[in-house]
Amino acid sequence: PGVGGRLRGPLLLASEEALYESQDGNSHVDLALRYSHYIGNVEFALSHFSGTDRAPLFVPAIGSNPLAPARIAPFYYLTDQTGLETTLVAGNWLWKLEAVSRRDPLAGRYGAATGGFEYSFYGIGGTNSDLGVIAEYQYDSRNDPLNGFANGAFDDDLVLGARWALNDFAGSEVLLLVSRDLANNGQLASLEASRRLNNDWRVALEARQFSADTPADPLLLFDREDYWQLSITRFF
Repeated sequence: PGVGGRLRGPLLLASEEALYESQDGNSHVDLALRYSHYIGNVEFALSHFSGTDRAPLFVPAIGSNPLAPARIAPFYYLTDQTGLETTLVAGNWLWKLEAVSRRDPLAGRYGAATGGFEYSFYGIGGTNSDLGVIAEYQYDSRNDPLNGFANGAFDDDLVLGARWALNDFAGSEVLLLVSRDLANNGQLASLEASRRLNNDWRVALEARQFSADTPADPLLLFDREDYWQLSITRFF
């Protein structure tokens, strides 16, 4: 984003000065494979990716004007990633796990995982609406003291939330989530709500609230980036 854009950190992004580890730049040929299957109530998938990572690291941008404000440029590096996804449906329970093993130039090989559940209550108060209670844990080994490399905000976090689906003709739904860092006490609250007004129009509300108390918490970069967004969509 530019100076008036959101969300953004304290430094401007020089996206036009993108750097690539591969000599082929953004024309590097990547490989992606995915196998999925199910056994009873368990669905699982194995995947592998080898090529240019779509989530870059950021490095200082080298500009021609030394007096210009400091900027950062995206660095797209080559990576290998192997992933596992699994889902278990058991009555009102929905259990999920996503895990990856991957590498980047700074941290080397590391692991990350997100796992948790959603438990659904059906027919709340004798109505057609359903309420799902959500809990999950997020882990990233790059913030492990034995690893010695600091990652982003979601390395040791507990997420709690609820999903309310009215199951009406308008498709009304509300999703509320709160993520809290167990080490730094940083917090991200998220609200999403939407419904159709008729066959052609849809309205949606989205809100994000960031909170951080310590300089070591990466969420401190977005401490003043809270926002509300209302959108109305017309379909043709």
